[in-house]
Amino acid sequence: MPLEVGMNVPGALAKGRAATPLEQPVRLTLFLLAAFALTACVKEKLVATLPPDVRVDTYTQQSASKIDVLWVVDNSGSMAPRQENLAKNFQAFIEVFTKGSVDYRLAVTTTDIFKERGRFVGSPKVVTPQTPNAITAFSANVKVGINGSPYETGMEAGR
Repeated sequence: MPLEVGMNVPGALAKGRAATPLEQPVRLTLFLLAAFALTACVKEKLVATLPPDVRVDTYTQQSASKIDVLWVVDNSGSMAPRQENLAKNFQAFIEVFTKGSVDYRLAVTTTDIFKERGRFVGSPKVVTPQTPNAITAFSANVKVGINGSPYETGMEAGR
């Protein structure tokens, strides 16, 4: 039976007779749409899992209104690009303090315990919210050079 204009195709398909060549693509299309609709409704439940040798510790920290940060910057031979990167990205760090109205004091020392011995470097030695151009001052302070001792003793310098 040929398909006539105005004929209800889904109704004709439901009558149980053999499909005509024009009705077969319609059946396939309806089947694919139904299959797609059923799979689109399924919510996949992905669960993030860590490898067995990884452990995550979490804790709640109270916000602080005053913070002191000592930056121990490696000044050995290969660190110039890292110092430059720290200086360029410092603004993202300090924005957290600024948005939280934190009273901060930032100082820089180097990993060279033979020359600096943990003393603060740069000018001003301590950067605070009152420091004019604090981001520029800190960015200059962290560029400590690459002529430091090859013995990198960051924790010793921070004492």
